[in-house]
Amino acid sequence: MRFDLTREDILNGVYDQRYINMMRFEIRRARRLYLEAMPGIAMLNVSGRTVVGEAALLYRVILDEIEAIRYQTHIQRAYVSGKKNLAY
Repeated sequence: MRFDLTREDILNGVYDQRYINMMRFEIRRARRLYLEAMPGIAMLNVSGRTVVGEAALLYRVILDEIEAIRYQTHIQRAYVSGKKNLAY
């Protein structure tokens, strides 16, 4: 196990440096995947490109929110408010 966390640890809300390291790793990986997906999104038809592109941007912003709540997703929901969503 890369981070020495079990499924049970995560389900039981373990919040320690192992968990934080895992979340940082997964957020970096997700951001990289979103960037890699952009050329494919650009190839979609206009309506598909708009919807999928907006979703990708929104989900990337949610990653920022997860960092802002210090990865404590087991006790606090990471989301983007309507006002903040309109800013993107």
